[in-house]
Amino acid sequence: MGATTQILRTDSRYILLDEFKNNCPKISNLIQKSADQLAELRKVKGGKKSYDLMVIGYFNDMYQILKDIYRVLKPQTKALFVLGDSAPYSVHIPTDKLIGEIGVCIGFSDYKIEVLRKRGDKWKDNPQRHNVSLQESIIILEKK
Repeated sequence: MGATTQILRTDSRYILLDEFKNNCPKISNLIQKSADQLAELRKVKGGKKSYDLMVIGYFNDMYQILKDIYRVLKPQTKALFVLGDSAPYSVHIPTDKLIGEIGVCIGFSDYKIEVLRKRGDKWKDNPQRHNVSLQESIIILEKK
């Protein structure tokens, strides 16, 4: 789930999974608050993009993927992801930190974030661009 063009607002898949909410209450609450904020902003923004549902769908998918990776990964190994954070409608979604925290919720012993580069600097003069500093990172999840 990575584009608003894939979303039907009537689709019931865009509700945070109960299992996700139960296993990762702090993270899922933060995601829900961000989605709620995006839902309100959507009403007043041109294009009325479904960023709120995209965020929920993305993290539901990533929760399930991380669970499966943890299940099949051997002990004393690591899982690596290259991810960028985002700020739709200027609402910062710290994807790297959230993925790390979800990983710990499902059983990984720890995570580390290594910033590869800063993103969005070349668009800073665009008046429609937000002013949130973004980055691309490597997320390293450790399984003991």
